[in-house]
Parts: sequence; C-alpha cells; structure tokens
Amino acid sequence: MKERKRNYRFHDPNPPQAAAAVLLKILMEAGAARVERVLAGEEELPEKGPEKTKKAG
Repeated sequence: MKERKRNYRFHDPNPPQAAAAVLLKILMEAGAARVERVLAGEEELPEKGPEKTKKAG
C-alpha cells in the first residue's frame, strides 16, 4: 500500500508574527530538555545533521 504524504494546515486568525512567536515557544520548550542534557555533558551533539534515508522504489 502506498504511504500517504502528510499535509498539515493551521488556521490562525492572528498576525504571522504572533503565530511564529507561539510556534517558536513550543519548539524551544520541546528542545529544552535536550539542551540541558547537552550542557550538563550527558549527551553530545552529532557532528552533522540527521541524514535522510532514501526510500526504495
């Protein structure tokens, strides 16, 4: 079965700057735990970004 590409749409009546600020806050909170682990020396950052895997077919 063919995997369907996900498409997300958000309706936000606020100005784009306000929406960007909210999304930035959410992403910063989501990554805060990892940043704290890196700063504490419990985890190391990868030398390069995540590599994308090629799909067969």
